Amino acid sequence: MGEVPAPRAAKVGGALEAEWETHRAAVFGVAYRLLGSVADAEDVTQDVWLRASGADLGEVNDLRAWLVTVAARRSYDILKSARVLRETYVGPWLPEPLLTGPDA
Repeated sequence: MGEVPAPRAAKVGGALEAEWETHRAAVFGVAYRLLGSVADAEDVTQDVWLRASGADLGEVNDLRAWLVTVAARRSYDILKSARVLRETYVGPWLPEPLLTGPDA
């Protein structure tokens, strides 16, 4: 008896996971630059992963561009929803520091 072929979704999912790891830093970087918060950027990164894993990416020519676009649009949605909170803040707005050292 021959092997039972893996479902198409599993094959696509495995390839997506491999490519996701190469583009994850770019997705996080876009979200962090737009939002200025590590926690919000991580939330957006997870949202992008969930959307990518559930979407039909067969027609996508450039996966990195698609992922970055989704991250930017999700970040803009978050900024728009929090606009009222930021309008009442009177101090200077500075992004949250991102720890990048080896002991982070």
